[in-house]
Amino acid sequence: MRAKFGWAQVSAAVLLVAVPAFAHPAGATASTPPRWNSVSTKAGPPARDASSMAYDSKTRTTILFGGEGPGGGLDDTWSFTGRDWTDLVLAQSPSARWDATMAYDPEIGKLVLFGGYGGTVLRDTWTFDGVTWTRLSPPESPPARANASMSYDPVTGTLILFGGWLGGGLSDNTNDTWSFNGTTWTRLVPHRSPPDLCHTAMAFDTTSGQLVLFGGFDGTGTEDETWTFSGHTWIRMAEHRRPSDRAGSTMDFDKALGMIVLFGGTAISTSGSQWFAGMDFNDTWEFNGRSWAEVRSGPKPLARWTATMAYVPSLHGLVLFGGVNNKSGDLADTWRLG
Repeated sequence: MRAKFGWAQVSAAVLLVAVPAFAHPAGATASTPPRWNSVSTKAGPPARDASSMAYDSKTRTTILFGGEGPGGGLDDTWSFTGRDWTDLVLAQSPSARWDATMAYDPEIGKLVLFGGYGGTVLRDTWTFDGVTWTRLSPPESPPARANASMSYDPVTGTLILFGGWLGGGLSDNTNDTWSFNGTTWTRLVPHRSPPDLCHTAMAFDTTSGQLVLFGGFDGTGTEDETWTFSGHTWIRMAEHRRPSDRAGSTMDFDKALGMIVLFGGTAISTSGSQWFAGMDFNDTWEFNGRSWAEVRSGPKPLARWTATMAYVPSLHGLVLFGGVNNKSGDLADTWRLG
């Protein structure tokens, strides 16, 4: 029994959705698309989904925290150097939780984690410097939430947080935008915003110089819209080709490719007060700042949602871990795209 929104998850069959063939954007070569490769490690985090993961540029390690395993919420911290995982034994850490949001803030040289769900929605802010978790006491903070999205925005020099689930019914989502400057949170007032959403995917597109947000769950079903944020307002893009509607995808900017990469997700529908996770996806999409193109190349990870993914410079590619498949349950595999 899972409790992403405070309700039990029930699997439902859905029809397969036809997707267009891969077409590389200008500047790329169709003969060398990126490939997924399974990474064999000596040890690794136990199976889980909805964990938080980000690359720490200062320590040059990828840090994973928490998530939900078969036994419930987790509060462990793992580091990945590009070869193996290491379970870090720390004096203190955030409480067990899943669906927290985490990103690296180069302005303070630390990872920042906010909120999540651990029996109730949370609103605490933590930093991690590679050795110690520290709970902050910002003068102002966003309301408690889970399933929000957060990414560093070099345009504003702050972390940008969007949306999330506030802990009530299925439609108790929000579309507020907050910035974090290392000391306090500030609510922004964009001229336009996406609808109330949780389980969106967000990353900063270095090539186009803007934050990109895709998909999510609006309380009745999943979305397929792409939005960009320039520091002042959200703009909905009118691209003709894009991933199908979904929630719980994982997304990051691949510096080697010079594009955002999105993987997986699931289609969610509702009936009364219940939500149903339908078909899981294991498709890979690239976004070049203007349009989406599907990558079809060789083997790929099992379909899943609420996985975590981060770009690892030493591997010149993205690393993906875990997630949940609605038939197989929580996963503990590590993959590299490059």
